[in-house]
Amino acid sequence: MKSKQTLKMKIIPCLLVFITASFTLWCQNIIITDSIHPLFKGELNGDLIREQFSASSSPRNAAMLKNNPVISIGVFSSNKLSITRQLAHEKLPGLKNFNLDSADRMEIPAGGYTGKFAIPVFDSSGIIVTANGITQHNADDYEFRVLENKTREILAWQPVKLFCKPYFFNSPNGIDETEVAYLGQFKTSFDNSLTIQIRRKNPSDRLYSLQGKSGSENIVASISALWINRAPSVLGVFTTNDMQAFLTVFKTQWQNDVLMLQTAEERKAKDRLLVLQRKFKPEENNLIFYLDDKIQSKEIIEYNLVLDGNESGWKTNDFDLNLIWLKKLAPGKYALQIRYSIQRPNVFVYEFAVAAAWHQTFAFKIIAVALTIALIGFILLLLKSGKQKLQLRREALQKQQTQTELKSIRSQFNPHFVFNALNSIQSLINKNDTEGANKYLLEFSTLLRDSLKGSSNEMISLTTEIKMLESYLNLEQLRFGFTYSITTDAAIDKNAIDVPALLLQPLAENSVKHGIASLYKEGNLNINFKKDASDMQVVISDNGKGFTTGGATNGYGMILTNDRISLLNKILKEQSIEMVIDSSAKGTNINLLFKNWLL
Repeated sequence: MKSKQTLKMKIIPCLLVFITASFTLWCQNIIITDSIHPLFKGELNGDLIREQFSASSSPRNAAMLKNNPVISIGVFSSNKLSITRQLAHEKLPGLKNFNLDSADRMEIPAGGYTGKFAIPVFDSSGIIVTANGITQHNADDYEFRVLENKTREILAWQPVKLFCKPYFFNSPNGIDETEVAYLGQFKTSFDNSLTIQIRRKNPSDRLYSLQGKSGSENIVASISALWINRAPSVLGVFTTNDMQAFLTVFKTQWQNDVLMLQTAEERKAKDRLLVLQRKFKPEENNLIFYLDDKIQSKEIIEYNLVLDGNESGWKTNDFDLNLIWLKKLAPGKYALQIRYSIQRPNVFVYEFAVAAAWHQTFAFKIIAVALTIALIGFILLLLKSGKQKLQLRREALQKQQTQTELKSIRSQFNPHFVFNALNSIQSLINKNDTEGANKYLLEFSTLLRDSLKGSSNEMISLTTEIKMLESYLNLEQLRFGFTYSITTDAAIDKNAIDVPALLLQPLAENSVKHGIASLYKEGNLNINFKKDASDMQVVISDNGKGFTTGGATNGYGMILTNDRISLLNKILKEQSIEMVIDSSAKGTNINLLFKNWLL
């Protein structure tokens, strides 16, 4: 029981495969014998038929007995694609397998094939078949059948049932035909053929068949059609410099290749002009690819241009001719893929290359880009340099102007200080204090000498500045009798630090005159230099009566010092000086912060 079920399970799939295969095989053939194509109903319009079909006819055997009509078969196949008729059997050797050597009369229809060999069909459409010489009056004497690949009968012998107006004319006995037999529409798959045969029923006379055998099935007409897989092919490539050669080849396309047969020499001369060139110079970037077959419209040819692996995409040709014209091609390696829209799976590939001009090479482009970048960088550098020079010039002028103002201010310190010193000496002389006056003159000369020595430099060492402060305070101490002290943090290297010359002297003078001078021996003045990270802080403090900051009590030296600090801050880049004065009845503190002075 189990074995029977297993056998059943195996048989069912096999049957399904067989049925499917049979159905597919049946579907490969289309046979319509019970209706007439619309173009063949009523009066035939030759122009409309020629727009869609190529008309071919079978060879005729004239070796028949008198009074027997001459039967010929007409085949209408798609004209979307065709090849040179006189060379069809040479280009397509498979057509020769259907050679009708016994035919002794062949008519050459314009735009069609003789029928001596199989008629090539290049698209999936079918063929329409008619038979001249058969009318409703003699139709009972004939029957036809259809063979696939010359052996398998797919339509058995059957009578003629349909009739239409004639496209071809036999004109038997000088009388034009008024109707012909319409056999039907037939189609098979690619690489297969259909053969249509007509025979006479029960002949009373001996006939000569197209097979060359007397009375062999009494066949009076036969014709075959072969469905052919075909891809385009390039016969030659022309540049714009080869236009004369191209026109010589191209004009033959417009010759009727049946009525104006080319001789062997003419064909050889044409073939010599067809060159399959694959390497082109940089200036040869407009190429014409001449194709083998003729087309009805530009929609038949499709191509895809591949440049160094990058595809342009399939597109329809630009011309209703058997050529592809590619213009302004960039340098590189190309693969031109060509196909017929009626047979897209079959693709022809033609590889070629266009050389690069010296200015199109990769090395030149790299050099050009590098030079461009360098040029842009050079221009930017020039602009930046010019801008910097202009800025430096402005800064130099401003610095020069500031330094001039500083010198002007400094030049005012010396007369101011000398005036005050002489007043003090005069005061001592008036008091008959000769010893004090002499000592004052000695200190004054020392201070004046140090001041004049440093007048040529804007900056002096902290050691020198402190020494001049001591000289000044010693002078004032002789006059007023106050006490003073100057202290410096051990972390501050006095010899390594420069400060603006005579910046502190006017501040000390302000503390003496407006603070402790009236206190005499009770007066006290302290100057302290302290380190605060990278800053240096200077504090000048006294125990005087104080004064109103910014008021009229401020001395002339204070005003000059404020102006000088403001000008110095314009010149100094990463350093600055800040001054804060705190004054009250208990005394005055002057705080100077030298920012970034100890870096």
